[in-house]
Amino acid sequence: MKHFLCYDHTEDNENLIPDGQEFLVEKPPEELYAKLEKAVDKELDRLLKVHFNIPLFLAAILSGGIAYIILSVFFTEILKGNVGLIQAITNAPLLFAGGCLALIICIISAVAAHKKNKADKEKAEQFEFKDSDSISAELLRELGVPDGLGDTEILSFNYIYNGEECEPTTDELGETYFTECYCLFTDKDNLYLARSDGKYAIPLSSLRGIRKVYTEITLACWSRDESRKAEDFARYEITESEDESITMPYHYSLDFDVDGESWQLYFPSFELPTFEKLTGLNA
Repeated sequence: MKHFLCYDHTEDNENLIPDGQEFLVEKPPEELYAKLEKAVDKELDRLLKVHFNIPLFLAAILSGGIAYIILSVFFTEILKGNVGLIQAITNAPLLFAGGCLALIICIISAVAAHKKNKADKEKAEQFEFKDSDSISAELLRELGVPDGLGDTEILSFNYIYNGEECEPTTDELGETYFTECYCLFTDKDNLYLARSDGKYAIPLSSLRGIRKVYTEITLACWSRDESRKAEDFARYEITESEDESITMPYHYSLDFDVDGESWQLYFPSFELPTFEKLTGLNA
């Protein structure tokens, strides 16, 4: 069994080419794709600049450390019974004042850093990749993707072969399972999966069926925001933890056979209606 659009790390733990390249029927113009990569790099640089809280956090940590060192000396002497609080302050008023000032700076810096971090998070969530989105749309038109077609999430994973056994593994980012977005459409012969870097075609005549896979998997995040906001996740028993990782108790596989090889294309449960409509198959 082969895993369509999944990543084999048996020989190369940094492999970025998904399985199923024999189904790749068209690639975008190189010049236009290079333009997309450049636009993405620029927008990511702008997005990274949204988060710049280091000075505030350093101020909070440094002033907090100074306050702790100074004030701990005073209170250690007091707790030992060597001096009282008033006497300790009288003996070193400037030192005590410095400790209190450092504590105040620590609190103010920590509050300011928290507020800025919250504001930065809101800015990041609202950040728009306008240039790259425009170029991506142009690339999809070059690949013959119908206008106005939304993204469909495909489930993928990294794996290695241990003998004849296929075992999920992590990549350099620590991810095993993840989703990737493709535009799905059909003609009389093929099911197409396209994104800005190319278009794949699966013969409709090769499709064998849609199967429910009872394997629990965890994702770090969705590849599109709309997925996290879907209201029907409870219907598919999908849960999200406090760290925003997602757990799915099951998913689906589109099975197909080509040239004597059996393939599986995996997708999240909430994408089932899309696959059933495009293929005419039922799970």
